[in-house]
Amino acid sequence: MNIFGHNGRGQAVGSTVPRIGLVFTILLLLIGGFGATSLTHAAPGILYVDGASGADSGNCQSALTPCETIGYAITQAVATDMIYVAQGTYAENLVITSQLSLMGGYEAAGWTRDVTLNMTTVDGGQSGTVVDFQAGSNGAVLDGFTITNGSVTTGGMGGGITINDVSPTVINTQVLGNQTTNDGGGIYVSGGAPTFEDLLVDSNTSSGCCGGVHIGNNATVNISDSTISNNNAGYGGGVGVFSDSTVTITNSTISGNDTDVEFGQGGGMHVSGSGTVVNLVDSILADNLTRDHGGAISSDGGTVNLTNALIYGNQSSTGNANVFAVNLTDFTLMNATIADNNPTAAQAVILWSGSLTMTNSIMYNNAFSLGSDPPCPTCFTVTYSNIQGGFTGTGNIDADPMFVDAANQDYHLQAFSPSWNTGTASGAPSADIEGTPRDALPDMGAYEWAGYLNFLPIVLKDFSP
Repeated sequence: MNIFGHNGRGQAVGSTVPRIGLVFTILLLLIGGFGATSLTHAAPGILYVDGASGADSGNCQSALTPCETIGYAITQAVATDMIYVAQGTYAENLVITSQLSLMGGYEAAGWTRDVTLNMTTVDGGQSGTVVDFQAGSNGAVLDGFTITNGSVTTGGMGGGITINDVSPTVINTQVLGNQTTNDGGGIYVSGGAPTFEDLLVDSNTSSGCCGGVHIGNNATVNISDSTISNNNAGYGGGVGVFSDSTVTITNSTISGNDTDVEFGQGGGMHVSGSGTVVNLVDSILADNLTRDHGGAISSDGGTVNLTNALIYGNQSSTGNANVFAVNLTDFTLMNATIADNNPTAAQAVILWSGSLTMTNSIMYNNAFSLGSDPPCPTCFTVTYSNIQGGFTGTGNIDADPMFVDAANQDYHLQAFSPSWNTGTASGAPSADIEGTPRDALPDMGAYEWAGYLNFLPIVLKDFSP
């Protein structure tokens, strides 16, 4: 059947049936389209927030008429949007359920960015977690904020940031002064594969575990270029890793954390779980304190690998295991410098069960270096290392390593140190903790001696006529 007829001039004329259908379709599109996009927008873009001059109306897409709160902007955003947030303090508790990028550090005049100059703070007002990443927020980004004053009570987790089974990225962010009565005063991670870069996690508290960062539930976490400091918890003062999680910490410092209960353990870090893996690379563990054992690290299962690690100033107030307390753990150290950890106390390292393998490392001016309870000499494999007091193993020595200035925490080696060119290349990293290439015969410890810089005289000759 033809749907077109012809008029007297031979022109096609549509029948009334398709005309009615066309009108009906247009009405449906108009009604449905306006209903779905009344405030939000269809395409990814940039939204603007300025707490000083904004108003929570419209869709936040104009830099000239920004919204007032981050929470309102989140409701107007679609996946992959970026929300630019101007400097200032925002009294909010944020929930993120989509792939957004929250970007702090802007000034609202020209919307240029400097995260140091234009401080952007989210203050939780002691009324719950400050930023909560929930289902749907895989790939979300939090960049350039200070997260503070979060408080979670009655068994809650994560005072500053909570991440549950999702994989966001948190970068250029400070997590300061948050608390919880359970786990993860600063950050709580349960599952997922989040990435943390250039963080300061400082002065957070937990009545349970992990004043700084709690990681569990088979999570896979990467932390780089970060400082986790001055946090407090019952155990795991700085970091706690549990439940078959895998954590890699690179180019970072864990310092000044403590546990303050009678049997607190793991001032810097506590590790637990048979399938848990912790890799600490090119990093520092310093000045952490525990009330019981494991001033730097206590472990109760899993695998701990330290490569190019500098470990100093850690202690236990009881004098037991000022550096490491190892149980049910395969513990490996490659090119570690372990020095000045409460040298007048009982012991530096205690191994109850498991194994400890040490290569190309230095232990000097600590308490009694390596001990086990019950005695288990075969649990230790120590080679090509400088151990004060001596230890049986291939290539081991016992001599003053000749640090440049240990009193001021400069643990580089002086020229002609006995630890110079006395390590093994087998399994050694290609560069040291600072990125200096290792020699074919690497040095012991975290630092490779770089040698002297020789400058030859330059003679300039004038060839002009």
